[in-house]
Amino acid sequence: MYNIAHLWPLIVLVVIALIAKAVLPQADRKKPQTRNRQTRTPRTTNGPATLERPRVAAQASRNDTEPPPPTTKAPLRLVPILTPTERLFYEQLTKAVTDGISVLCKVRLADTVANHQSWFRFNPHAGQHFDFLLCATSTMFPLAAVELDDPSHEDPSAQTRDAKKNDFAAEAGLPLIRIATATHYDPNDLADTIANVMRVSVSHS
Repeated sequence: MYNIAHLWPLIVLVVIALIAKAVLPQADRKKPQTRNRQTRTPRTTNGPATLERPRVAAQASRNDTEPPPPTTKAPLRLVPILTPTERLFYEQLTKAVTDGISVLCKVRLADTVANHQSWFRFNPHAGQHFDFLLCATSTMFPLAAVELDDPSHEDPSAQTRDAKKNDFAAEAGLPLIRIATATHYDPNDLADTIANVMRVSVSHS
């Protein structure tokens, strides 16, 4: 019988080669392929080239700083400038004044004086107004101011505002009449009150 013992090393090498040939292609197929994702740099004539990714980030940053779209605003709606209580008083006040006097409503303090800049510059009550202002019809010159005080004027903060308004009227030389709110106003009583205040004002001028 032919002795093949001396061929065993060669047979082992052949078997190993065949096994390696069968396994290695499968390993190559399972290995993930990587692509070169190198970002191209644009060609520029002045200065260094910039990458695409930072430019996109800069664009996103600019978009973040843009103001948000405007919100829907409620439609404007006109309302009466006087409350029902003020309108009731206004109707009787117009009956109480004499001819030649006009009654104006809600006039700003600043609109009654000429040099109001210094007085209002550091005054937190610059936006206040007189409830009613009596003016000479022919010239619209202020003659007296009328304030209608409801129970809210008993509040300490309201009293502070009223005191500031009193000081302003006194410094400007404008008579200020304060009337408490009521359910009924007598035009004759209002006329007497206005006449007395105007008389005192004229005598002191």
